[in-house]
Amino acid sequence: MLVINTAAFIDNSLNIAVFVKLGFSEPSNISLTALAATDLALVVLTTWTNLCILFFVHGTSLPFHPTNIAHVSSGPMYAFASRTVAWVTAFIRFERCLCILLPLKVEKSMTRRSTLMIITLTFVPLVYTYIGYEFVWVFYPHLNATILDALPIDEEYFVLFEKTITIICGVIQPILAFSIVPIYAVFLVDQLKKISSWRKSVTSAKGQ
Repeated sequence: MLVINTAAFIDNSLNIAVFVKLGFSEPSNISLTALAATDLALVVLTTWTNLCILFFVHGTSLPFHPTNIAHVSSGPMYAFASRTVAWVTAFIRFERCLCILLPLKVEKSMTRRSTLMIITLTFVPLVYTYIGYEFVWVFYPHLNATILDALPIDEEYFVLFEKTITIICGVIQPILAFSIVPIYAVFLVDQLKKISSWRKSVTSAKGQ
């Protein structure tokens, strides 16, 4: 797992470096950079969670509760971030469709500002993942130590929070995102076929 995470970290870091080097004059570079950055965040979160689980299993003495801290710091955020990848992918598909459907107007409709605004909005739900928890120092008798722990501020809110994440991340977002992507893909292929047929007909007419 560590080897895979390291390879993914290097790969996404290189992708981000390339897009930064290319600049963001093209709106598509903003979307692709956001996609690589989100993938990189998922790799970091996965690595952090795995390390915390290993610390917990081996009973490593730490100044914080590994599983609770990992759950709060990376669990919900991982769920939202993984769905954010799907939304960014859907948006990239949408950009491709506009390039084919409205090639002369796409530069006016999809500017750097509008692209940046849309991409930013897809990351807004990540802030919600940290609402409802507080980090407190708790004494654990079996450890004979006071360690940092993450606890829900309100139990009722915590239950509502977990249900909300389950519904949004487990049902609504996946269905919408994974429905939009193939629809855009089918539409894109259909438009490309029509353009190809039109070019062939024009070429044949000129040849005659």
